Amino acid sequence: MRRCAWLVAACWCCCGSLHAQLTPAQAATLPRYDLTLEFDDETHVVKFRDRVTWTNASTRPSRDLLFNFHPLYRVPAADSLLLAKTLELLRLDPSYGFDGRGSCGRIDSVLLLDKGTKTALSFARRSDNQTSFRVELVEDVPPGGTVTVELTGSIALRNKQGRWGHWKGVSYLTNSLPVLSFHDDRGWHDVPFVPWHQPFWNEAGVYTAEIQLPARQKVACSAEFASEAALPNGWKKLTTKPFVGRDFALVMSAKFKEHLTSVQVPDGRTITVRCLALPEHDHYAKETSIIAAEAIQTYSRWPAYH
Repeated sequence: MRRCAWLVAACWCCCGSLHAQLTPAQAATLPRYDLTLEFDDETHVVKFRDRVTWTNASTRPSRDLLFNFHPLYRVPAADSLLLAKTLELLRLDPSYGFDGRGSCGRIDSVLLLDKGTKTALSFARRSDNQTSFRVELVEDVPPGGTVTVELTGSIALRNKQGRWGHWKGVSYLTNSLPVLSFHDDRGWHDVPFVPWHQPFWNEAGVYTAEIQLPARQKVACSAEFASEAALPNGWKKLTTKPFVGRDFALVMSAKFKEHLTSVQVPDGRTITVRCLALPEHDHYAKETSIIAAEAIQTYSRWPAYH
């Protein structure tokens, strides 16, 4: 089962044309994340710049923003044995997924963007949740008001299995980028990081991204790619189409082989299923693509998924 994990993840990440289509009014209420990512497969570091636009859809003003950023996590000493035993129950050698150093994520700066100016904002981790940080704004965001901030930072992809890291030539960044916590009339609600299971409790967002990385890397992504351009020194730039989801995930490898399958749905559209897999997993890639295509046809017949 473990040998197929990245194949399934890569296939899941590649069905970009199936993502939800929202009306302009619906999209306007969702957080917007405009990402610039740079991945170096020699240092195994992802640098990011994330321009985040938040609209206050509640009835109370807010003087701050609260983000979840899971790579800030470090295993508490008291939980080390529990985590190791949990990984064993999941049939995984604890040394493969246990990162004793932790704190793979770093936030370097947060800027307020307003009318062409940039103002540095103060930010700090919450004392009761190590994977959450609060950004102090200069003024209240009233109900219906909007604010845009720009986060810069990095994530180290260490040699381990998990949501972010690299293993045997495959690099992965899932449930990893900073994302706004859920907000309602009671205020912000951040969530703790659970190493072996991460439920979602945040609003879906509208994501766009520019991704720069070595040209040899093949990329599976939550979003559909709009374009690819060559860059100097053997790098390339991938630009995505807008994507609506609760996470922006990437799985990358120079070893991946691409498998394409087309399926026509009842409304006449032709959807391409793109599956990336290691060469030794060709059989599983073909079977996974067939299963995904059949599932798309089935779900497309149900009104709730139109």
